[in-house]
Amino acid sequence: MVICVLMLAVSVWFYKPPGSSSDASSQPAPESTAPVATPASALRPSATPLSLNRPAVPQVPYFKGRILAGVNSAKSGEHVVMRLDSAFSLSQIEAAKAKAIREHKPLGFLMVWGQFFDPKAVDSRAQGGGEGLAHFYRAFRNTLVLVYVRHETELGLVPEAVKKGFNGPDEGGFAPNMAVVDATASELIVEIPYGGAKSNGTVRDGVFTAGAQKIEQWLSTHPDALSQNPAKR
Repeated sequence: MVICVLMLAVSVWFYKPPGSSSDASSQPAPESTAPVATPASALRPSATPLSLNRPAVPQVPYFKGRILAGVNSAKSGEHVVMRLDSAFSLSQIEAAKAKAIREHKPLGFLMVWGQFFDPKAVDSRAQGGGEGLAHFYRAFRNTLVLVYVRHETELGLVPEAVKKGFNGPDEGGFAPNMAVVDATASELIVEIPYGGAKSNGTVRDGVFTAGAQKIEQWLSTHPDALSQNPAKR
C-alpha cells in the first residue's frame, strides 16, 4: 500500500502537460506593464567640446547695435575726471583678456600720455588730449574692454596686433587713439584715430561712428569676439 502511494506521488511530480518545457529560457518573457526608463544621456543634448579659451558662441551676435549705441550716447556733453585706474593697465593684460573672453567683447588699447589724467574734470566734447580720452572712454567703456598704453614707456610692449594698429596708416599722428583687437589680442579689427589737430566732439563723432561700424561688421561674423584663425589665438 505504501509502495503504491509513493509511486503515485512520483508520477504526479514528473508529469508535464502537453506543450510545457522544463527550460525556462525557451518561454517567451511576459510583457511588462512598467514604463521603460530612458537613459539620462538620451535626455541631454549632445555636447561639443570647447577650447578652454573659447566660450560657447551665442546664437545671435551679442553686440548687434551696441557699439554704435555707445558712440551715440557719448554725443551728449559730460564732464569726466579721467583716472589711470578707470581701465586696465598694460601690466594687467592677461586679466583684460580674461574679461574680454568671458564677456564676448573686443579689447580696445588706448594710446595715452600721462598728462591726460588730470584731477580736474574735462569736457568730453571739447578739443584736447584729455578731452579726447574722455570722449573715447564714454563712447566705448561699456562695449569694449579698455586697456591704457602709456606712450612714454609702453608702445614697444604691446601685442603685435596692437602694434599693427598703432603703426598703421589710420593711427593719425595724435594721441589718444585706439587699436581695437579681438578678445585674445591676436587680430586687429580697426584702428580709431583722434581725428586731427582740431578734433572736437563733433569731429570725433564721425570718426568713432566709422570705427564702430567696422567693429559691428566684424562682430557679425565673430559673435564670441575671438579670431577665427586658430594660428592667431
